[in-house]
Amino acid sequence: MAKECRFCGAEMDDNAIKCPECEKMVANAEIILDKQRQHIKKRNTILLVVLICIIFVVGMVIAYIVSNKDKSGAKSYVDAIDMNIASMIDNNPTNFLKSYPIFMRDFLSETLGLMTNDNFDEYIDSLSDEIVKAYGSDAVASYEIKDKQHLDDETIDEYLTSIFEYISEYSEEYQMEDYPVEDAYQLGLEITFNGSIGTQTMNTTVAVMKFDGSWYIMNIINPINNAVDDLQ
Repeated sequence: MAKECRFCGAEMDDNAIKCPECEKMVANAEIILDKQRQHIKKRNTILLVVLICIIFVVGMVIAYIVSNKDKSGAKSYVDAIDMNIASMIDNNPTNFLKSYPIFMRDFLSETLGLMTNDNFDEYIDSLSDEIVKAYGSDAVASYEIKDKQHLDDETIDEYLTSIFEYISEYSEEYQMEDYPVEDAYQLGLEITFNGSIGTQTMNTTVAVMKFDGSWYIMNIINPINNAVDDLQ
């Protein structure tokens, strides 16, 4: 129920601090003002806490994206091989590079790009075209792991040392000690490319390594020049 002004009798809102008619302050104006200030302060505190929480969550998401944007790789070495081969068939330069650890990407992009007028994307495009010419636009690939050897620490160290020697000529950003290997294998693969034009099988050896929870391949698979069977 609305209250009445003690001076003129006009009706006022319960939270009014002065009469809308005579504009005189109500008896408990300071108490009402203090309650309003406390309410505003409480509301602003809640809004600040919510804003801080939103900023924190957004920051965590951004940090996660930044920390994982270069990670890429795959959950298993089979997925890493699949990603690499599929990227050549599907003409996907991004996934091609993602199948390699970050410290190899600039090196691969520059050196492979030299084969097609310093353009890495053009290199993958030409590779995809060669696959279409050799096997057909419906080309697919399958493979079988014929041999699997676990790499010991000494072999891994020798392998990475040789890679970082090449990389250092292109960039000094990456240091070998920053990329500890969690697991590694050398795989003997029998890869078959099959399409409406022809079928071809190749044998190749691929090293796969695990860095920071993700698997990557460590060398180039050539789908055209390493055939062991003639086109049919």
